[in-house]
Amino acid sequence: RINGISLISQKIENKVSYAVKCPHDLRTTERAFYHAQRMATAEYDNGVHLTFWFDKRPFVQEEAAYSLGMTAFVCVCLLGAAVIFHNLVSQLVLYPVEAMIQRVQVIRD
Repeated sequence: RINGISLISQKIENKVSYAVKCPHDLRTTERAFYHAQRMATAEYDNGVHLTFWFDKRPFVQEEAAYSLGMTAFVCVCLLGAAVIFHNLVSQLVLYPVEAMIQRVQVIRD
């Protein structure tokens, strides 16, 4: 059983858009927790553990925006490479082959 206090249990304008009463209300990638290691022996353990949960949503959203930007950049680079490749293939292969075919047709006629 987990008991605790959430500092973001209410919406705060321009800070918290989604109130969270429990850390498990967030996705796994949107939360992080840290806790102290136990130093006491089992006879002194009263079952109380201090754990700090952190909301990583702003960082996850920023990372998602950067990922979208990187995806768009890669798409633009691939599109540019495809256009350049098409032009090179046309100049180095297709046009010379078409010219040779025309010469063969002229010789044949």
